[in-house]
Amino acid sequence: MHDSALNIEAILIAGVLGLIALNALSYYSSKQKLLPSIIWTVLIGIVYSFISHFGFLPLPELELKPEIVLFLFVPLLIFASTHTMCLYHFRRILGASTILATVGILISMVLGGMIFMAVTGAGLAVSMLFGAIISATDPLAISAVLKGNTSIDEHRKLLIEGESILNDGFVVALFGIFSVLAFEPARFSALEVVSDFFIDIAGALALGFLLGRGSRLLLRIWHGHGYTLRMNMTIALAYSAFLLAEGLGFSGVIAVFAAALAYGYRPEGGYHPPEEDQEHVWGYLEYVANSILFFLIGASFFGVISQHSVSITLIAAAAAIAVLPRFIAVYILRPTLRIYKEKASSGDVKLLAFSGSRGALSVALILLLPEDFMYRPLFLAFAGIIILMTLVAYPPIVSRILKGMG
Repeated sequence: MHDSALNIEAILIAGVLGLIALNALSYYSSKQKLLPSIIWTVLIGIVYSFISHFGFLPLPELELKPEIVLFLFVPLLIFASTHTMCLYHFRRILGASTILATVGILISMVLGGMIFMAVTGAGLAVSMLFGAIISATDPLAISAVLKGNTSIDEHRKLLIEGESILNDGFVVALFGIFSVLAFEPARFSALEVVSDFFIDIAGALALGFLLGRGSRLLLRIWHGHGYTLRMNMTIALAYSAFLLAEGLGFSGVIAVFAAALAYGYRPEGGYHPPEEDQEHVWGYLEYVANSILFFLIGASFFGVISQHSVSITLIAAAAAIAVLPRFIAVYILRPTLRIYKEKASSGDVKLLAFSGSRGALSVALILLLPEDFMYRPLFLAFAGIIILMTLVAYPPIVSRILKGMG
């Protein structure tokens, strides 16, 4: 019992120190404008990982658990990012978002997988599995750069955020397909895969829409004017949409996305922004969740990359996979992209390419692979380097692109 009390006391002290550190980081990073505060959180996590992994101080080595990422952070962060979107405005960039999140991901997957195969000698199915996993993007680091920036309009912000959420859902579906190809090729059926894929997406969209509109209806019946009732409803909506969809074999990511859009959109009265008090609470939840998740990404860095030897060749290949596949995919698709009736410019191509920083979802998917899978350590080493490169390098690059566009 005494040890338990000490553990709780240590957790509380760490929490208080962490909040103070976050405040200091937010202040100095906004003042210096070098990197978003969320990136400094990653860097602090990497320092923690270095100290704990090599035993300089008796700190516990932290590990990024896939279940925590997928079931705790993903529903909350997707709902937080989506419920402020206006469906009326989002539909104007829905075509471009869908093209980038599907065809763009397929191109990125093939190119990234081919680089991986050329460097490692892995088979085609394994290489495409890695190409799919590493194509999942995380807009959180870039969102900090875009927020309040007058050099970019709302349609482009919506395109970057919406495309990232949609592509995460598509990547999870591809992960399931290529996992079967890599581990159980005899069970693979192209016809079954195609039908399951469309059922997966359509079912997630329908389920999310019904839950979102149903939640709005319940609030109207219960006269849900108090922010506590609205917060209870929206948190329950985020997690129930994800859990129900996953339980039914649909995409949990797409279901939460659809639920958030359906909840926030009122066809009978047009779009109304979410209530201010609800926004403050959701904004704080998103801030805390992002900070914890990005710290865990950094704090698990050395544990992740130490599972395989790191060479100059591996680092160079990781850099190529981080940049080239997405840039080429966006460039190829440029003629098909319309951003509210405008053709995508060369600046848009650069912006979309370097907005594709990678995050925790890629690591979580790799950790879901069998522990005895021979390429699992190599996948983790590649992913760790690519995530660090894109999280630290992309925000300053995007800032320069926005200055040029402005």
